[in-house]
Order: sequence, then structure tokens, then C-alpha cells
Amino acid sequence: MDFMSTMGIEAAKVTQSGMPLSFEKAALSPSERPDSFKSMLAGAVNQIEDLNADRKEMIQGFIGGENIDMHQIMIAGAKEDVLIKAASTVTTKVAAAYQTLMNIQV
Repeated sequence: MDFMSTMGIEAAKVTQSGMPLSFEKAALSPSERPDSFKSMLAGAVNQIEDLNADRKEMIQGFIGGENIDMHQIMIAGAKEDVLIKAASTVTTKVAAAYQTLMNIQV
């Protein structure tokens, strides 16, 4: 006989009380939850698309004879390249981590 049964307490009643135990994290409301990975990745893709559109506008302006510095076009292209490589690396790492978790034997 354990302590809880001697006190007349059933374990099911304790865990189903609705109050989190001290080691459990309370559920966060949707407004309190941090951004999901999906929304962060979508934000990065949108940022890449915006940089790409800006760079294309600069190139069209440069070709059209507007006073646009070629260095700014090259810098915009480099920024876009860095963001694409970072997004690709993050996605690869997340996929590898997911695969590692799936291979863990329980």
C-alpha cells in the first residue's frame, strides 16, 4: 500500500484536477505562444522575395539609365544570396534533427 492510498486519495483524481503540477508548464494562450517555425520560415521566404524584387527594380532602373549605383545592386544580390543560404541551412538542419528524433528507439 502506498502513501496516497492510505490517505484515501486516488492518483487519477490528483492528475485530473485541471491544475498543472509544479513541474508541468501551464498552457499558453495563442497570443502568448512564440512564433512557430512555419511562420518564421515564411517570414524569411517573404524577406528573400522582397530583396529579389528590390534587386530586380534596381537592375531595371540601371538598364533604363537611372542614376543607380552598381555597387548597391551587387550588395542587394549578396544579401539575397546570404538569406537563401541561411534559409537552406536551417531547413536542412531541422530536417536532420527530425530524422534523428524519428530514429531514436524508445
